[in-house]
Amino acid sequence: MRKEETFQLNIPADKVLAILTDPKFIEHDEKSRDTLEVEIQDLEKTADKHHYMVKTTTYGRGLTGVDKNKREKNRVTQKWDLKKMSSNWSWEGDNEFASRTKISGITTVKPKGSGSELQMVVDLEISVPLIGGKISKIVAGEFAKEWPKFVERVKKWNK
Repeated sequence: MRKEETFQLNIPADKVLAILTDPKFIEHDEKSRDTLEVEIQDLEKTADKHHYMVKTTTYGRGLTGVDKNKREKNRVTQKWDLKKMSSNWSWEGDNEFASRTKISGITTVKPKGSGSELQMVVDLEISVPLIGGKISKIVAGEFAKEWPKFVERVKKWNK
């Protein structure tokens, strides 16, 4: 299942890109979503690309919602092509459905007048018999609900 949305920002594209790749912003963004621990590890950083992994510890999540008695380790590998202002990312986790879950996406920043356009895409597949499609729809909906909040954090970080 694919979900995508485009947002208009009154922030120049190069500034948005700088915010999205700033480790302090990444940590701030993760912690704004009740993440317990955040570690950002650079994998490759040149003038043309920035690849890093964001390792987080969160409360457990399952079919019944958040379980504060459980902890989960998650990893998001982000691969930015700085010239194209576009990244591919993928998620890995250790929850009970992680081995049957594929979540990846694309984030693209484009100049638009004096501002920019931020396009966010998530592709997900949850291979659980009978209910995988329903779960995929719910998870995609959660991404869509969080994206406007993420954009607001980007705007506030710009000030």
